Amino acid sequence: MSLSRRKFDYILEHVKRLKELSMECPVIVEGARDEQALRAVGVEGEILKVQTAGSVVEFCEGIAARYDEVILFTDLDSAGKRIGKAVKKYLTDKGVKVDDNTAKRLMYALDTAEAENLSKRFEKACRRFRYP
Repeated sequence: MSLSRRKFDYILEHVKRLKELSMECPVIVEGARDEQALRAVGVEGEILKVQTAGSVVEFCEGIAARYDEVILFTDLDSAGKRIGKAVKKYLTDKGVKVDDNTAKRLMYALDTAEAENLSKRFEKACRRFRYP
């Protein structure tokens, strides 16, 4: 991963944004390793896992009944895109605002398609720029 100071600052900005947003609305991830990666970069808000919820429809029905807004943080591989597309469509049809841009921007900036790699990539970038 080629990383300039400007790109690192962009990454820091989006990690900070994700942390702040997660205190206002839940983050939806695919599974436990994705949750662990987000916790490792400092996300303290509620994280909901699609894989532990039964069917995607049941999962989304529960979300739509409880929340007006969510952050969608699924992988950028074919399975993650398929899950993300289904979750986003169902929730937006139910009137839930879905932010999937924060995740996409952060994962593209860290050059990873899998949320579970997020913390490793972020830690590597922090070491490079000697960021605490």
